[in-house]
Amino acid sequence: MRHGAYPETLAELAPEFIEQLPVDIDAGAAFHYQRVGEASFRLYGVGANGQDDGGQFTIGVAERNQLDAVWPYSPAPSAP
Repeated sequence: MRHGAYPETLAELAPEFIEQLPVDIDAGAAFHYQRVGEASFRLYGVGANGQDDGGQFTIGVAERNQLDAVWPYSPAPSAP
């Protein structure tokens, strides 16, 4: 919000907003981040298979069965 848009990369958050980037304990590396347009983003870590599957998320599939551990974010619609 401070800069008017989501960052292009997670690295842009440090050190202004967080001291250091969090680590995906399943991969031993930084979480993956994708900006989706101007109003959304996808943050994910590797799933149980231990590999980066591109942040795939299948609606209707249980979280434990997803290829990656995905936190899709889409803001709530603005009030009229």
